[in-house]
Amino acid sequence: MLEGIISLDISTELFLNNLYNPSLYAFFKFITGFGAIPVAVIVFACIAYYLWGNRDMALSKRLGLFFGLNYFTVFFIKWFINRPRPYSALFLGETGASFPSGHAAASIFIYGFLIYYLSKKMTSSWKKRVVVFLLFILIILIGFSRLYLGVHFLSDVIGGYLLGALFLSLLLRSKN
Repeated sequence: MLEGIISLDISTELFLNNLYNPSLYAFFKFITGFGAIPVAVIVFACIAYYLWGNRDMALSKRLGLFFGLNYFTVFFIKWFINRPRPYSALFLGETGASFPSGHAAASIFIYGFLIYYLSKKMTSSWKKRVVVFLLFILIILIGFSRLYLGVHFLSDVIGGYLLGALFLSLLLRSKN
């Protein structure tokens, strides 16, 4: 099974390397920033501040707890597994471990929470569909950007998505 995953990772990497285009590269370099730690922390802080200001302190605190647990778990798994990144990642200065993708985990947790929260609060169904669609596309693009830029393998991104989805699910199921 592990050989199949590695084979799929390498096949995906080689396929995307053959699709290199400077304009696409610049686009995905921009998109990947939405899943980076500084941006994820800023988006998290804005959401938490909004929730706190709207007297939903319990949800704000739980969001902070699971946001922190999500990041801690990503870093612990990276340290424990210590999977090397694709070779091309060295040229971009990405030197940390590869599995799981922190960008993917952060994007599905933060933007997935926004999908959940905004779809509950918005009354206009067409606006709700547009927001959900755009945030969903952003989550997919962030994960794909990590592959296109050559800094993660496919299994890293899938692992990050699964980890972020786990913590989002735990957050949404939690009570005060």
